[in-house]
Amino acid sequence: PLVEVVVVCDHDHKGARIASEFLKENELSFNKYKVLNSAERVFSVAAFNIALQNSSYEHFIWISNTLTFDKEWLIKVVTQFDVSFPDEVGVLAIGGKMNKANFGMSSKSFVRYNEGEWFSSKYRMNFCDDELTVRAILLGRYKLLNNSGVHMNPSSIDNELLYKSYDEKIMFKKIDRRV
Repeated sequence: PLVEVVVVCDHDHKGARIASEFLKENELSFNKYKVLNSAERVFSVAAFNIALQNSSYEHFIWISNTLTFDKEWLIKVVTQFDVSFPDEVGVLAIGGKMNKANFGMSSKSFVRYNEGEWFSSKYRMNFCDDELTVRAILLGRYKLLNNSGVHMNPSSIDNELLYKSYDEKIMFKKIDRRV
């Protein structure tokens, strides 16, 4: 299938390097490939919303640099989404826990169905995936694909990627949970 990749990078240039490596490591032919460098530090919610706003395709997949991919992962994920949601309204989690779509696939039809909101901009960090998952489950539009070919990279540590310290992690989690 035609694929457009939109990568949102922090201002520290590490993200741009990771985006280049992702393009080299995946043996797919991308129709479009955009790297958007932010002028400031961005977290998951803002990055995912920026990527969606800059995507021209109906379907979209959100991932992060903490993942590794089997060779046929994209075909498997797109095929399962089409089988599970023929009307294109749904959320397919492609890794993680049963009740958390921290990585997955959805569509702009699902966003429109949810009154134009995908990840709430009120969230500052990561708790958007909980809300997205609950919405999809309550609508009967959620599925977890356990064997997606997408795997958490055991050498990546989220704390190093998102937070300067454990105290900062706890502070941001408390802020997000108050929203």
